[in-house]
Amino acid sequence: MSDPIDRVDVSEVFTMTEASFQDQVRQLAQNTDWLYYHVWNAKRTPEGYPDVHLVKPPRIIYAELKTDDPKEKPSRAQRVWLDAFAACPGVETYPWRPKHWEDIVSILAVQGPYARAIENTRWRPE
Repeated sequence: MSDPIDRVDVSEVFTMTEASFQDQVRQLAQNTDWLYYHVWNAKRTPEGYPDVHLVKPPRIIYAELKTDDPKEKPSRAQRVWLDAFAACPGVETYPWRPKHWEDIVSILAVQGPYARAIENTRWRPE
């Protein structure tokens, strides 16, 4: 069986739109057996609510996706949500950009009860 990561086309991962990046994250999550949810209609959700929710017991991840454009930063409302989730025991929060692809692959590939041991499991402002 091929590695699930091999099934994700990363040829343009470093020069993509947020929508394309979101699709790559979705593909990777599904290929590594995560439940994936993305808010489809942001107008019907609270301001700043994270883009992506991932669940693979015992882990829960909330991620805010941005492009690699340095001018694009999480808003104050997005930081409030990520900080609130990060304060919950066992919840991982991340600001993800295409340039973080190798880290994202590593984070989603971690299995079992020792998943919390990985570095950077908490939101940190960039």
